[in-house]
Amino acid sequence: MAQAMLTSSYAIKTNNRERIQQFANTVLNHGVKRNLVSEVESSVFLSPNDFLKITELSQKLKQIDAKLAQYKTSK
Repeated sequence: MAQAMLTSSYAIKTNNRERIQQFANTVLNHGVKRNLVSEVESSVFLSPNDFLKITELSQKLKQIDAKLAQYKTSK
């Protein structure tokens, strides 16, 4: 009896995890199709606006790094 309950409980948890995973995948796929989010890297999704902000910040960081390197070489 206890074994059956344990097995049943495990099956329910596993089934719930699968359902949650399927739902999350459906939501992400819908967002990608509607261009609400895009996959930047494997399992990393961003909105187009956030992606632009990150790109701009990356460019600014590169400029800062270049200025720091120039400053260090001039010393």
